[in-house]
This record gives sequence, structure tokens and C-alpha cells, in this order.
Amino acid sequence: MSEAVVMNGNSASLLAFQQAFTDYVRDPQHRTPPPSIPLERMQLYAQLVFGNVERVMGNMFPVLKSRLPECQWLALAREFFRDHDLHDPLFQSMPREFLNFLEQRAPAADDPPYLLELAHWEWVDYALSIDTTEIELDGIERDGCIMDGLPVLNPLLWMLSYQHPVQRYRDEAPLAPAAESPTYLVAWRDLDDRVGYLELNAVTARLLELLDGGAHACGGLVLEALAAELGQPCDDDFVRAGSEILEDLRKRHVVLGARERSL
Repeated sequence: MSEAVVMNGNSASLLAFQQAFTDYVRDPQHRTPPPSIPLERMQLYAQLVFGNVERVMGNMFPVLKSRLPECQWLALAREFFRDHDLHDPLFQSMPREFLNFLEQRAPAADDPPYLLELAHWEWVDYALSIDTTEIELDGIERDGCIMDGLPVLNPLLWMLSYQHPVQRYRDEAPLAPAAESPTYLVAWRDLDDRVGYLELNAVTARLLELLDGGAHACGGLVLEALAAELGQPCDDDFVRAGSEILEDLRKRHVVLGARERSL
């Protein structure tokens, strides 16, 4: 039977052909190709399609790929390609879909404990780079007083916490084990469209949470609330240290500036 006969047949035959074609491309080891197409051609097509998908995934998750043995990475990419339903044909949607796949699948016995967290960390970097949100500076004084005014956070900012120090896994040094306390990170895209990240201690992470919680309070009052939570006096030393942290975050474009308080 020629390909033309298949394509010009009834809808049931066409659907059966398409299903067999797709099933083989996604899982050539366990599926039978359509009999109307030479096996060699189907094998080549399956290799090309999977190769494109694996190449895209490797580019999007380079650290994860480098940390896994090649056979394990290829098996994971194959499992994703074979089992996960993709509803968007755009390559830029694949990183989110890959993360969805990892979140939904049952962990394999040989999965490293950091697998999901490292994939999420790499996806955040990519998601921030393509986010179409525009940073609006209207009404924000870039050099305004953060302590007396209302600090404004960058809208392209993600507060993150992981059990594994995934931000350090780009290096070739041995992997650090999971910590007893979470690793706090903030990732953001600055005013020059560069993605950055910063490792935080628990106090600075909580300070950013208070600012991100819509408290609509000036920086000085936010520091007072933080000191009360910590059971510490909000004395000159505490305020000075908090002000320095806020100024450093402003330089990095994590804090964009300050708005005037309404009287």
C-alpha cells in the first residue's frame, strides 16, 4: 500500500495511520511502524524528532543534563517524549511541560534527590528571561528614601526555597547534600533585562516576604515588624543593618525604589 493510498483513504484509516505513526515516533522500541512506510525511513524520522527534542531540553536544562550520566539523561528525555502529552507545539513551552512531567511522575529508583529542585531552578531562569511583563517605573522614585517611603519590589521577582543548594550545582565540584534548613534564593530580571539570583539568609528572605506581602508600609515600619517577629529590639544597629540590606537590594534592582506615603 502506498502512502498516497493511506492519505486518500477514509477517515478511520487516516486516523489509524496517524496514530501508528505517532506511537512509533514516540516509542520506536515498543511500537510497530505503519506498514506503508519503509522501516528505515521511520527509524530515521524517529531519531531526528527525538534528537530535536532532546537537544532543546539539553539547552534548557544544561546543569541537570551535565549532572546526570548520559544514559540516565537520555532515558529521562525519552520518558518525557514518550509519556507526556504536549498541547503546545512551541519549543519555548517545553521547559514548563518538562517540569510538569517531573512533578507528576513517580520518582525512579535512580533519580538523584535534587532532580526536581534543580529542574525547577533552571526553569525559573528561563521563565524570567522570556517573561513579557514590563517594569513600570511611573510614580517610583529610584533614589527615594526606602526607610520613609514605600519600598517597591521588582515585579519580575521570584522568592524560592529549596532543600538542596541548587544554585551551586553549575560548578563541577562535588554536589553539596541537602541542608537541614532550606536554601533561600531570590531570582529576578533587572532593568537591563539580565536575570540574576542571590542566596539569602532566613532574615533577609523574611524581609522580602514582608515587602512582597503588600504591607503598604514604609521601610522603617517593615523593619520594626521584622524585629518584633525575631524578638529583637529595633535599635539603631538593627535599623542600620536593615537599611544596608535594602540599599543593596535596590542596587541589584530587586527593590526598584520607593513611592511616597499617602498622608
